[in-house]
This record gives sequence, structure tokens and C-alpha cells, in this order.
Amino acid sequence: MVADEGVVTLDEALAHADATGSKGDHLAFKARVLAEADAATHFEFIFRAHDPSLTHTLATFFKWRGKAGERFLVEHVEAENGPRRLATALQILGAMRSKRAAPLARRLLGHESSVVRERACIVLGWVRNSRDLGRLAELQRSDPDPATRKWAATQQMHILDRHPKAETRVLGHLEEALGHEEDEAVQAMLVYTAGQVLKRRFSLKEDPDGEGFLGDVASAREKALVALRNRRKK
Repeated sequence: MVADEGVVTLDEALAHADATGSKGDHLAFKARVLAEADAATHFEFIFRAHDPSLTHTLATFFKWRGKAGERFLVEHVEAENGPRRLATALQILGAMRSKRAAPLARRLLGHESSVVRERACIVLGWVRNSRDLGRLAELQRSDPDPATRKWAATQQMHILDRHPKAETRVLGHLEEALGHEEDEAVQAMLVYTAGQVLKRRFSLKEDPDGEGFLGDVASAREKALVALRNRRKK
């Protein structure tokens, strides 16, 4: 049977949406994928797309696949299919508020790939279970990857939103980390996180271009350490 020349396949629709960069085309392609493709094909399209906005759209709407999509992602994570795919599947499970997300994230905090450890931190911050504070504090202290150490700090702050009584623990973790952290970018994130908890700024401002923070990090670090020590002594 000869295909109708007017029918655009999903592969062709992907190429078109990828090339135009149009949000409307991205949403239209997403709608077709949800209507016509299975979970495995949808997940594959996330990695075949080149436009970051299209990739984001496809990943964001994967949660519309419900329980069937959740089962696919859990199986994908358990099969450990490469760091990028593993990290993406875990993050989508977290966005879906899957009950399987937290146990899988805890297991993957020790993964050899830093991108997987980062996503595991993110998911645990979303889950916001106070028992994960110790795990995140350990990564904040000892993980070899600076980006992972940043995420381990900021996600403790998100857990604190749900468990305000854990403030002393979180501030203690931040004080300890600031005392020995050598990477300036991580120091800045630790200072920022402490400032968010203490409602202080410590002379650091977020860069409007998204490139970290503006200000004297060494000075801000010392101010933050003084504030944290004073808070501990109260």
C-alpha cells in the first residue's frame, strides 16, 4: 500500500519542529507524539531533538503518559541505559511525583556519572524528605564534582521549606561546607543558600545573565560564616 503523499510522518514532523524553532510547532509536535507514539518512541524523541526548547517540551509533557509512562521510566532507570538517559528518566519521574523517584534517586547518589548525581540531588529536593538531609550534606562535603556539590546544598534548602524544624541541621551543614570548600563558584552558591535561609544577602547578587553571582565571594563567605556561627551560638 502506497502512503498518502500528504501525510507527514512523526520523523518528518520532528525534523520540521526542530528546524523552525517555533514554540507553536514544538507544541503541535508534542501533541502528535502523545496521540500517536508509545512511551519508548516519545522518550527517544527527547534525545533526537536538537533544539533545547523542543527537548524541554518533550521531556516536560512526558508526565502526561501517566502510569504507563511511569512504568517505562522506572524500567529505564533500573536498566541503567547510559548517564544522560538515566538522568533524564530520573528527573521526569521526580517531576511526575512518582513514589519510585525517591528510592531510585537515593540509590543513584553514588553513581559514577556526575550528571546522574546532580539529577538525584534535584529529585530529592523535590521530594523534600528530611531524612535525605544527611545524604545531601555528605555529597556537599565530599563529591568531586563542583556542580553536584552546589545542587546538594541548594536542595537542602528546598527540603527545609517543608521541614522548618530542620533549620539548625541545614545551617550546620552549610557552615561546615563553607569552612573547607575551595571552589569559588561553590562557595558563592553556599553563601547564597545560607543567605536564603537567614534572609540575608552577604553582598552577593545573582548575575542577571545567569552566570553565577556578582560580588566579592571571599568577603561574602566570611560574612556568611560569622552569621552562621552567631546563629549557632544562640
